[in-house]
Amino acid sequence: MNGMKLAPERIAALEAALASDADWRAFLRHFDLSTGFSFGLLLVESRENAAICRDALGAHLASTDAEMEAVLPQAPEEFQELLIELPSWQVSARTQAFWIEAVVTEGSSEFDVWRDAWRSAFAGLNPMRNR
Repeated sequence: MNGMKLAPERIAALEAALASDADWRAFLRHFDLSTGFSFGLLLVESRENAAICRDALGAHLASTDAEMEAVLPQAPEEFQELLIELPSWQVSARTQAFWIEAVVTEGSSEFDVWRDAWRSAFAGLNPMRNR
């Protein structure tokens, strides 16, 4: 799980809960039915939950011979730059998803800076949706 240090029993419990979740299954159907660009936003409460979702989506895509590009920016500025550069990324024809993960809890001292970065970056994506 990309550096997450969880007990195997905890990982198995999180994976089982995710697999049985109706919202998660609906999210995966978007990838099964998609024929172009789609934008999905997952809100999770922890890095461990994000890692479980990331790994599950990667496995789902791999089962259909597709792949996912995962990027985990470490700073708000890096996050904003990634979304600006996103339209010019060169990827494999098998790439069906970009996973850009930026999990910061509301209790973090960095939350306000990240929230501003999220808002700014997503507002910047809005003009691209009709291209």
